[in-house]
Parts: sequence; C-alpha cells; structure tokens
Amino acid sequence: MSAAVAHRVRVLLCCGGALLAVAACGGGSAQPTSHASASPPAAALAPGEDPMPSQDTPVAQAPAALAAAWTAYGATLIPGHASLQVDGVPAAQDRSGGRLDAAQVQAVGDAVMRTQVLAAWADEHDQPAVLAHVVAEPFLLGPVGVAVAEGTRVHTPRCGMVPTSFGVHAPDATMARELGAAANAPVDGGVVLVDMAFAGPCDITGTTRDGRDVEVTRLDTVHLLVAAELRDDPLLGTVAYMEAGALCSDPRFSAACG
Repeated sequence: MSAAVAHRVRVLLCCGGALLAVAACGGGSAQPTSHASASPPAAALAPGEDPMPSQDTPVAQAPAALAAAWTAYGATLIPGHASLQVDGVPAAQDRSGGRLDAAQVQAVGDAVMRTQVLAAWADEHDQPAVLAHVVAEPFLLGPVGVAVAEGTRVHTPRCGMVPTSFGVHAPDATMARELGAAANAPVDGGVVLVDMAFAGPCDITGTTRDGRDVEVTRLDTVHLLVAAELRDDPLLGTVAYMEAGALCSDPRFSAACG
C-alpha cells in the first residue's frame, strides 16, 4: 500500500487495507509469466531506440518520435533514467519454496521496484496518466489518489517507496481467488505474489497547484501481500502491474505472507 508496492501499495495503507483485486495464475503453473503491455506500442520509435532520455524531459522539448510515443501515454513529462535509479534496495527474497529459480525471483523483484519508483515519480510530477500503466484503479484510491487527482504533486519519501524487506512467492491461484473475493473485484491472469514490509511512521506530503505545502497522509509500519502481473511495456520497461493487495495482519492472508 503505502504509496508504493507499486508505490500504490502505499494506497493500500492509506485506505486502511482497502480491498484490492488480485490476478489468478492460469493453468496452475508455478512460473511467473510476462505479458506484452496493453498499452499502445511505441510505433513512433525506431527499433532499438531508447524510449527514455537520460534526464526528465518535457514532451514539448523531446525529439519528435519520443514525444509522439509518450503523448500516446498521456504524459507531459518523460521520466529519465536518472530519476528511476534508487540505491540500497533490499534484495528480493525467494519465498517460493523452490518453485522459482533465482533469476525469476530477481526479475520479479526488479519489476516490483521499477513500478514503485515509477509510481512515486508520476505522483511527484503530476503525471496521473502514467500511473494507469503501472497500477490498477483500486490502487488509485485513498488520500494519495485524491490528492493527485486534484493536481497536487505528492512527495513520497524513501520510507513510502522502498520496502525494508520483500519476498517473492510462487503463483498461487487459490490465494489469488481469495484476494479477488476479498476485494469483490475481477481477477486477471499471470499474477505473481509479493509480500512487502514498510517502516513507519512515514509522512507523505504534497504541493498544491497554488503552491501550498500540505500533509497528504501518514503511513504506519505495515506488512502487505500484493499481486501483480508482469508486463513488458514498450516505454516503461518490465513492470509489475499492481492489481491487488491486502494487509498481512488480515488472518485470511497472514500465513501466505510468510
């Protein structure tokens, strides 16, 4: 929640454990799968062309092909590689019981953190359209989502973006259905389960359109279980599209958090 697990995980906290939909893994396979993004392809870019500049760049100042690709995403600012670099991220722990190999666990961990950072970046720079490419609607609810919708630039400190620890679990169709049922929300395929711990208190602040500094919410120490679909996005890279989440304190999910 917390404005992150996908940053949006943060929203789960903000909503006090808001109901979130989780995707079921198809066919009972233990292998996390990566799907092409539902986003429109970056057709304007030449094959192999880097879809991100080195630094944040306004769409209006970007080369024509890059500007066209990001305009299709509803962006007015293009995230730069430098903005997506975060040091000191804990390594993803393998909690799959041997059903995933080290490379798969690392890939999921990398995708989760990329989503976390992208979501925080989008909130900071008033880019709500970009959020739709990394998190599902339930994660846009709560104080943070309301603030962003009002045009407030939300500032997420490290404590709301980077977990103190997180573990990657094997796909579990039963748990996916449980999360979906708890959220009364649809369930998609290709889900991976990740538990994430965040240390609080963590103050999320913002700057309104008229320049006022405001407190958006305060996040408590929390342990979450989230579900995400790995997506190969043509502009954002491989992200863990956040579809559902629940507090590990919920007895229905505490054992799965492990």
